[in-house]
Amino acid sequence: MSSKLVITGDSALIIDFMLRVARPSRPHLYIKVKKAQALVRSLPFQTKFRHIPRDLNSVADALAREARA
Repeated sequence: MSSKLVITGDSALIIDFMLRVARPSRPHLYIKVKKAQALVRSLPFQTKFRHIPRDLNSVADALAREARA
């Protein structure tokens, strides 16, 4: 059985980039997205991306505030 990794984020656009549903229009962002996609492909996991609306992402918001403190 292969391991699974679920990557969640509150930016629907970034999730769409990673799923290849959308493509960045700026060249420097396109390069970064391609690198991120290659990194994910190189992982020894089956990966899935999931969008979480910001209003439901209070855990990540709390962690971000804690990291900035």
